Amino acid sequence: MENGATALAALQGVDAVIAGHTHLVFPAPDFPVQPGIDPTAGTLAQKPAVMAGFWGSHLGVIRLVLSPCSTRGWRVESGHSAVQSALSAPPHAGVAAIVRPVQAATRRHFERKVARSDVALDSRFALLGHDAGQRLVSMSQRWHVKHALRGTRWQNLPILATVTPSRAGGRSGPCHYTAIPPGPLNLQHLSELYPYPIVSWR
Repeated sequence: MENGATALAALQGVDAVIAGHTHLVFPAPDFPVQPGIDPTAGTLAQKPAVMAGFWGSHLGVIRLVLSPCSTRGWRVESGHSAVQSALSAPPHAGVAAIVRPVQAATRRHFERKVARSDVALDSRFALLGHDAGQRLVSMSQRWHVKHALRGTRWQNLPILATVTPSRAGGRSGPCHYTAIPPGPLNLQHLSELYPYPIVSWR
């Protein structure tokens, strides 16, 4: 099923649920109330559950009270779930020290210049069907397939490529757009145009 967190929570033996997929935050006062869902208590099928937004926007916390059980080792007596905005979470010096070199290396990797565009790549009107960034993705797909088929019996087949705007508002919010000015393109720009690469950017 598309959204199976509540059905999974109802299964015997499931004590807590960490959900996702819909980019929503749970528990939250504005979360839709449906059978088996208690957005105030933060439970799905009476089991503590969290859904921490998207792109690291929130931290989901589930606290369980356990007691020894002779047959299973431990038994969950009660549970509580909560979410906290990542912007309000205090920094942790130990974690920051560990991730700092990885973060610096990641930034250097994605700042590498790989191409150039003479036009702006802006996705604010992508859903209207005229978008230079999506056209670039489509052209790249066709180019890749054409070269992959070269020398095979399929090399003369017509190639059709389809693209979907990945950054066009929607559930990800009113700032979820691409706005790349004309000029050099780096790997970060490419990941904005198409955030789900089949192969790693190298």
